[in-house]
Amino acid sequence: MADAGAALESAPGRRRRPGTGTTDVAKWDAYHSGPEPPPWESGSFCSHLAAALPRAKVAPGATALEIGCGGGQNTVYLATQGLHTAGVDVSRKALARAATNALPPGVVAVDDLADLGAVPGATGSVCFHHADVLKADDLNRLLGAKALAGGVELLFDTQTFHVLRGVDEAGAAAAYARLVAPGGKLIMLCGAVGDPERTEPGPPALTKEEATGAICAAGFRLDACSKVRFDSTPTYGAVPPLAWLVEATRE
Repeated sequence: MADAGAALESAPGRRRRPGTGTTDVAKWDAYHSGPEPPPWESGSFCSHLAAALPRAKVAPGATALEIGCGGGQNTVYLATQGLHTAGVDVSRKALARAATNALPPGVVAVDDLADLGAVPGATGSVCFHHADVLKADDLNRLLGAKALAGGVELLFDTQTFHVLRGVDEAGAAAAYARLVAPGGKLIMLCGAVGDPERTEPGPPALTKEEATGAICAAGFRLDACSKVRFDSTPTYGAVPPLAWLVEATRE
């Protein structure tokens, strides 16, 4: 699934009911198979992640995880901030794109989750890994890696939860809770209702309760939930869709 697993598939304000879909891996592979990036990718890291990360107060050297990493720009950005970061996606095509990211000095790429954070002298590290967090075996393999055992200090998701809830809302929220250590942070962006400025199709649009309810029920404390706009992309144009920026702490 791409880092904006939303795809441009719904009219503004369209609501997706939880638990009424399936994970269509072929669809996400198709988005990452052409010469152009998917329509939700800006080509850079998410500006809202950069703004929210200082508020999360995650210490350098901590472990982080991006669900639905897509082209991997956010995973790499987190590594540049001194974190050892795994990017996971259901699309192997997306992961192949992610692996082509240039890494700045001090950041290393490792092929195995077991090596995340284990390279001497590295200020940050990245590992791109194929996984569907809604599948128990995949989730257990993630948590079985030494670097992720007990949960990560930071989980980031942009435009993936609002797709996963169409497959299994409670299962997605529970997976997020298992993946984050007590006291760890969640930074998440998902589509928001009430966007009068857009007429083009866009990501699934959620109410605040839909964006936060299942997450809080699974064991997160909501720290903040604000309306923002997704970063501009060539497809989104000058007025990107509205989004909820959710910041939460694992209890």
